[in-house]
Amino acid sequence: MTKLFLIVLFLMPHSISADEINKMATIDGEPNGIKVESFYFEKKELTDSTSIFISINEITSIKCAIYDINDKPIKVSEGIATPPLSKVLVLSQNAMITSVKCWEQGPEKKVKIIDNSVDMYYKMPTFLLDD
Repeated sequence: MTKLFLIVLFLMPHSISADEINKMATIDGEPNGIKVESFYFEKKELTDSTSIFISINEITSIKCAIYDINDKPIKVSEGIATPPLSKVLVLSQNAMITSVKCWEQGPEKKVKIIDNSVDMYYKMPTFLLDD
């Protein structure tokens, strides 16, 4: 009986934290993020390609990676996803695709690039800016 009590006591925090993660992933009753609906691999004479179908709630910039049978990443492709269903095409060569993963490109990268550009602008010599 004490072993059962200890097991239940040990597993309780994990189930609570998993429930909280599920709540955080849902905002206003709709899941937040990208859901891969399906993908199919197509072998052709010149190139192989994988079509990935994604459902999403808003227009966003995404990245999708394709993985081989050994769970090694083959290639990453970028694109713009629009609701409700989008298709991303990833080209590959001589590899059998077994899984895909997609994620949203964060806006923080874009902001960081803009900040670096502005920083470079202010570090330029002023005689280049004069007419």
